[in-house]
Amino acid sequence: MRNELTLLIIDDEKDICQVLKRMLSKYYYDIQIGHSLEDAMVLMKKYNPDHLLLDNNLPDGEGTKFISTCKAFSPDIKVIVFSAMDIHEEAITSGADAFISKPIVLPALLLALRQKSLRER
Repeated sequence: MRNELTLLIIDDEKDICQVLKRMLSKYYYDIQIGHSLEDAMVLMKKYNPDHLLLDNNLPDGEGTKFISTCKAFSPDIKVIVFSAMDIHEEAITSGADAFISKPIVLPALLLALRQKSLRER
């Protein structure tokens, strides 16, 4: 059964976005996909998602540097940064609620989406 939550996935790798969308479609009511930080802002304004799954290395900048913009626009949004690089500490320090390493494993991702922010512990 799907939740009424909305999710925005931002990754420049289109295949990853599609796989994540398929994997998470039974858990989210609405999933939107973008491939840049510019896409993220446009889609955030249009859909006001509950969660943002944000790749760190994007064509127009780093996801960790975009988190404060996200939180300023939507203070309640839960931001989960994902990357193949070990930037866990940087992501959390930058305001991310969680960090997931690539390749993404579904149980770890679902746990990050469901748990309280790591910054609130």
